[in-house]
Amino acid sequence: CLETKSSRPKCNIYSLSVPMNIFKHLSNLLPLNYSIYIKHLAFYLISFLLVVCPQIGLAQSKDVATLKEQLANASDIQEQMNLNFDIGQLLLGQKDYKEANKYTEKAFDLARPRNNKNMMAQASFQMYEVNVGLRNVTKQNYWLNRTLDISKEIGDSDLILKSTAARIRNWKRQQNYRQGLILAEDAIDFLSQKGTSISELERKFETEQQRLNREKANIENQKNQLLAERDTLAVEVDRLASERNDLSSSNEILEEQTEQLAQENQEVRQKVTQTAQELQTVARQKKQVEAKVAVSQERIESLSRDTLELRYVNSKINEENMKKQMQVDRQNAYLYIAAFALLSLFLMSMILYSRFRTKKRSAKILATKNEEIEKERKRSDDLLLNILPLGIAEELKVKGTATARKYEEVTVFFSDFKNFTSIAEQMSPEDLVLELDTIFRRFDKIIGQFSDIEKIKTIGDSYMCASGFSDRKSLPTNLLRAALEMQAYLKEYQQERMAQGKPYFEARMGLHTGPVVAGVVGSKKFAYDIWGDTVNTASRMESNGLPGQVNISQTTYDLVKYGFKCAPRGKIEAKNKGYIDMYFVEGAIER
Repeated sequence: CLETKSSRPKCNIYSLSVPMNIFKHLSNLLPLNYSIYIKHLAFYLISFLLVVCPQIGLAQSKDVATLKEQLANASDIQEQMNLNFDIGQLLLGQKDYKEANKYTEKAFDLARPRNNKNMMAQASFQMYEVNVGLRNVTKQNYWLNRTLDISKEIGDSDLILKSTAARIRNWKRQQNYRQGLILAEDAIDFLSQKGTSISELERKFETEQQRLNREKANIENQKNQLLAERDTLAVEVDRLASERNDLSSSNEILEEQTEQLAQENQEVRQKVTQTAQELQTVARQKKQVEAKVAVSQERIESLSRDTLELRYVNSKINEENMKKQMQVDRQNAYLYIAAFALLSLFLMSMILYSRFRTKKRSAKILATKNEEIEKERKRSDDLLLNILPLGIAEELKVKGTATARKYEEVTVFFSDFKNFTSIAEQMSPEDLVLELDTIFRRFDKIIGQFSDIEKIKTIGDSYMCASGFSDRKSLPTNLLRAALEMQAYLKEYQQERMAQGKPYFEARMGLHTGPVVAGVVGSKKFAYDIWGDTVNTASRMESNGLPGQVNISQTTYDLVKYGFKCAPRGKIEAKNKGYIDMYFVEGAIER
């Protein structure tokens, strides 16, 4: 690991040269006894690193295979760029300089058209380290110059120091100390004027922290308002439950009246049974009278004929009178029984009728209340589904909150009107709003034909929707068909407006496919929205399109190129995105 003037360090841990130089200078500056301790400490440190280095190399070889597998499956350019740089860094640590040169240079080539200065600076310095291993002095100086220039553009103090120190070492090997001093002074001047200030970073951090605290307080206030609304709804639910309990108590009263009527009916039955028993007693008395008559007849036979005749006449009269009295008593008893039965039947009928009327009235009131509740629930569900997807709305109703979800392949659509401000100045506010409402209603109707398209929002004259909110992999063909139908409608509408001599709108439309995060934000006036770099890229597709055209990215084109005819536009620079391949969609391919 000792560094000499004729050869580079023999250890693959380049940072060992720095502590060795430090130990060497310290040993020269300190007294003899302390210098011996310093040398012993350096020896033990280097021995430890030589034992640990092979284990690090073995772990790194496994990491290289993993990163290469990820690179083969990566579809995003940014991810490919980072993986190439990481693989080159690991191969550099393993002293595989040729392979490290290939992957690092690939990372630099991917970063350059996207104007990614940070990656270009890191890759340039890594290319210098690779060429140190390859002992290519010309390329060492070239990549050091590139690193220093790019680092000054982005103000990377660390790379400025590293690249300046490397160039000073080169000049030192050539014994050109004057040039090395000039480079050091230039780096110090740059860092003193444009370098990063720790105090400024702390001030910005405190400002950002205060802003976040204010936002947190606003969120707490919105949360408290939502809780108050929830309590109001709970009071309304309790009121409806109280009304339902009152109806239940009415039903209980009716049941008690029914039980009372049944009890009275039982008493009537008991009285009828008692009357029957009395009739049976009369029948027994009749038999007893008949027995007495038989005894009287026997006595009459023993008396004289005249006496017998008188007694016989009297007995007959008495018997007839008794029979008449019994018949009168029986008729009166039947009349009493019939009158009591009719009265009981009438009372029972009145009670049943009253109960029927009360129950019918209660059922009607209950049905009216249930109908009102069902109407209110349906109206709230319709309002919720009008602003949120079905799954999010159901989750909000069940849990009260909706969890944000990440979707790996969502196609985002943006449309925007050309010269909207100048055309709006020619129209009254009422006509402008009516015009936008007419166009956006037609857009809503067009995307409503496809179940996989969700409208996100409208921002002024911009219209945003997306498709692919599913765990299953889907193609953006329906969204492209909807976009082409929107452009066709705008062309027809343009002809009508031109015939009437009125101003008209022309729209740019753009689509891009990629991962997004979707969910509901806020605690008041819920809004379903999506976030991610895919949304920004789709907006760039729209702003870099032309009126009357549908502009798509390379990612979307790869998914629909077999179903739609597209015209390539080449690489076009997009704001904050670098150069992106774009295509105009001309129409669906007829099969």
